[in-house]
This record gives sequence, structure tokens and C-alpha cells, in this order.
Amino acid sequence: MYLWSALGRKQVYPMPSASACSDCVSQDINVKTHRKEFCGVGKRISPDVMAALDQQIEQAKTADNKILKKQLKRRLVDMYPKGRPR
Repeated sequence: MYLWSALGRKQVYPMPSASACSDCVSQDINVKTHRKEFCGVGKRISPDVMAALDQQIEQAKTADNKILKKQLKRRLVDMYPKGRPR
């Protein structure tokens, strides 16, 4: 039972709320640019790791497993640094 129902109000409309998702910042990452910048021999992310992750994403696509594909893409984006030093 909601608090406003306990107060005896007859019509109560829920107040709309908006929240900013801090994870939404990761959607602003350009994956192609970051792949060139951070993936490679002697760079932060090994090409073998990227190739394995790309292969897993393709397998999830062919299996039509949208949840797994989304989790793998999130893991891909999370490997890139969030901010750049100035």
C-alpha cells in the first residue's frame, strides 16, 4: 500500500521523475575511433582480446541472443577509458 493511499486521498497521480544515467556516458564513445587509439600491439588493449570479444559478439548475433550481445557490447565499451587526460 502506498503512503498516499494511507493518507486517504482519493485521486493521486504519481509524480513523473527523471534521472540521469551515468552509464549513458559510455554511449557517447565512438567505438571505431577508440579501437584505433587503444587497441593494438603495445597499446592498452590486446588485439587478441578484441578479436575474441568480436567473435563472441558475432556468435551471439547468429544465435539471436540479444541479451548476451548487449552484455558483450557493454563489456567492449567498458574496456575503453572513460575520460581523457588533458
